[in-house]
Amino acid sequence: MKKYATKNLTHLDIICSSGTCSDMNHWIKENEPTFDINDTSWQKDMNYNLHLIKSGDIKVLNDYEIIAIDSEHDKRLEALVYIIGHKGKYIFYGTDLLNLSSKAWNIIQNYKLDLVVLDQTYGKGYNQGGHLDSGQVIEIINEMRVRKIINENTYVYATHISHEGNDIHENLEFHSNLNKYHIAYDGLEIKL
Repeated sequence: MKKYATKNLTHLDIICSSGTCSDMNHWIKENEPTFDINDTSWQKDMNYNLHLIKSGDIKVLNDYEIIAIDSEHDKRLEALVYIIGHKGKYIFYGTDLLNLSSKAWNIIQNYKLDLVVLDQTYGKGYNQGGHLDSGQVIEIINEMRVRKIINENTYVYATHISHEGNDIHENLEFHSNLNKYHIAYDGLEIKL
C-alpha cells in the first residue's frame, strides 16, 4: 500500500449498498490499483468506515438515522436514496431516482418529512430513463401530500436539472411554484 500525505483527515462514514461499494472500488482502482475499499488498513489510513446497507435497512450513526430506500436508478449498483433523520427532523434525499415502488412507499410512509429533495433531470415528457421528469416529481409530491408524509411546512426542492426539456431557472421556478415546490440553485441553504 502506498503511503499518501494524508494527515489529520476528517473522519468519513461511507454508507452505501454493496453494489455501489463495488462500483466505487472499481473507479478508485483505476487511479490506485492496490486500493480495496473493504481493506481495513486502507480504511484506517484514509480515516473512513464503510457501512453496507440495503433497501429497508436503518443505520444509526451518532445522532443520525439513515434509512435506505431502493431508487430503481440502477439495479446493478443497488442504487439507493435515503431518509436522514437528525434531532427529530427528517429529510428525503431522492436524487438519481427513477421510481418509488410500493415497497419504497411503505418505508417512506413511516416518516413526516421536513425537507424533500428530488431529482428533476428531465422536463415533463422528456424522460430518457434513470431519473425523474418534472411530471413525475409533481406526482411524487402530490402522493406525499395525500399520504400526509409532507405538509405545507415541508420544504420541497427539485435538483439534478438537465437541459433536456427543462427551461431556464426563473421559468422552472414559476411552474414549480404552481405545484408547491421549488427549484434548487447554487448556494441554496435551508435551515430546518
